[in-house]
Amino acid sequence: MPDKPTYEELEQRVEKLEKAESEHKLVQEALRESEERFKDLANLLPQPVWETDLEGNFTYTNRAGYENFGYTPKDLEEGVSVADVIAPEDRERGVANFGKTLRGIEFENHEYTCLTKDGRKFPALIYSSPIIKDGVPSGVRGVTLDITDLKKARVELQRSKIRYRTLYQESMQREQLYESLLKSAPDAVAIYNLNGETIYVNTAFTQIFGFTMQDVIGKRVPFVPESEMEKTIAGIKQVLEGESVTGFETKRLTKDGRVLDITLSSACYDDHEGHRAGIVVFLRDVTEAKQTERQLQQVQKMESIGTLAGGIAHDFNNMLGIIVGNTELAMYDVPEWNPARLNLEEIRTASMRARDMVKQILAFSRQSPQEMKPVRISPIIKESLKLLRSSIPTTIEIHQNISSESDTVRADPTQINQVLINLCTNAAHAMGEKAGVLEVSLEDIELDEDSAIHYYDLSSGKYVKLTVSDTGNAIEPKILERIFDPYFTTKKVGEGSGMGLSVVHGIVKSYGGGISVSSEPGKGTIFHILFPCIEDEPEPEVEIAVEIPRGKERILFVDDEKAMVDAIQPMIERLGYKVTARTSSIEALEAFRANPDRFDLVVNDFTMPNMTGMELAKELLKLRSDIPIILCTGYSEYINEDKAKGSGVRAFLMKPFVLAKIANTIRKVLDDA
Repeated sequence: MPDKPTYEELEQRVEKLEKAESEHKLVQEALRESEERFKDLANLLPQPVWETDLEGNFTYTNRAGYENFGYTPKDLEEGVSVADVIAPEDRERGVANFGKTLRGIEFENHEYTCLTKDGRKFPALIYSSPIIKDGVPSGVRGVTLDITDLKKARVELQRSKIRYRTLYQESMQREQLYESLLKSAPDAVAIYNLNGETIYVNTAFTQIFGFTMQDVIGKRVPFVPESEMEKTIAGIKQVLEGESVTGFETKRLTKDGRVLDITLSSACYDDHEGHRAGIVVFLRDVTEAKQTERQLQQVQKMESIGTLAGGIAHDFNNMLGIIVGNTELAMYDVPEWNPARLNLEEIRTASMRARDMVKQILAFSRQSPQEMKPVRISPIIKESLKLLRSSIPTTIEIHQNISSESDTVRADPTQINQVLINLCTNAAHAMGEKAGVLEVSLEDIELDEDSAIHYYDLSSGKYVKLTVSDTGNAIEPKILERIFDPYFTTKKVGEGSGMGLSVVHGIVKSYGGGISVSSEPGKGTIFHILFPCIEDEPEPEVEIAVEIPRGKERILFVDDEKAMVDAIQPMIERLGYKVTARTSSIEALEAFRANPDRFDLVVNDFTMPNMTGMELAKELLKLRSDIPIILCTGYSEYINEDKAKGSGVRAFLMKPFVLAKIANTIRKVLDDA
């Protein structure tokens, strides 16, 4: 028989047992503290974090889970399953994918329509992985991300889909689970100690800001701009005093120097002994959302400009109509040998130029349609440079070299003008108030297959090349590739919207042309634009009538502007017609109703009080369906030639109109009636 242990040996065994029991308690306490820490950190997450058993019944969720789905801890005790939180239309797929997750099978589709306790539905992405205990599955754990806002953004702004990949790593220890949850979060997460040194960043942090783990661990992340330093320090102080920060808008720098708009939330965390240990920060990149907001604001500004332009166009064209009408009346009485005739012709020419400027304003604000036709570029360039001279500082010389002989292209003249004005305005801005040279040239060029490579998407053939160069500040290489991006600008607030070059690029590309730019410090910037030439004959710039047609018919002329009536009535009467004029659409209708056969033609304005021109036309046609009507307008967004003719109007005239135009239109309408 073995010897009985001595008293000393028994005492040593008891001591070992007591020590083992003490160590076991310490381990249990450490596990409990670790689990509490995990729950505290999980409760900081804005997304629901959950676990289930093998049957799909929820065994745990963080605070966000209860808030998002409306259930209570008591509900979980009584039994809430995966099927309960997925809408009927996705329930079968969700249950099937739950089974796949238990078997360790990966699948791509993580998007579901989720269902809250009160029946509300919302779209969500669900990231999950199996819980493995002793080598076998015991349930599923995961994160649910509400993507309602993302869905709305996709519809409104046609945003690209944002893919989130699950980064969970299974672990038996609670610390590893905590890290897995942070890694899977779509927002950047950073944890700092009380000295401000980084002790952890998740994968999203490295992806968003470009810093590696080696760049930041144990260091202070150098990503706070100087402009944000003061309020960042104030925010840190607030958090250290026990107040959490949510939805704090700020800016942060990436490793390569880009500035991101950030929404930040943060709170303190404690160590195992309950002492303040550091700060957990969640950073969401909202740069694209902010950019979208700015773009929407720019669009609203453009819409406002368009509305203003339309109103100005109507009133201004009416005034031009009065000027042109009286000028042509005066020219009718002044012989060609009289020096005053030259002055009147200059007034008429200037009025037509003002009319074209209004067209350019409307085209820029997208209030008038494109008018694609064969045109010669050189006259447009020369005329545009005349207009530009008054708006460019006198310290800048404008040189032009127009050598092209076959410069006919299919284009909208106002857009060609817009291209040149944008390029020249940018060039003048680059030179500022100092002396400089703005040079504009136009030449013929033929591209073979080799030279066409230098211009994107162009084929070989004949082109006309427009070159605009300046001697101002060069464009920095790092922003040269972005100058055609919409809303990108280096100008100060109030000096430009960032739309000019993107508009130029869009116009050139829509014509099948190409654009290139080179910029060199000390020499300035050069833009080359190529437009494909066509063989068609360009349309004449002005209508040339050998003989102005006349007549003896009876015309009812209606316009609420008395000055317009005083100018146009005698103009038409000098063509031989008998004109009855009214400044009220109501009075005009009464005059016509009294004797519908008294008139052979009605010429009336569109914008009038009490009854618009279209309303008057409809009433006149009810009284006499064969009465020819010519509708006139300075501008209106509510009427165009197609709408007018579709309502029975025979012709549509835009003010101001010259004698030849209105004479030809009246005669044509009467002859076709």
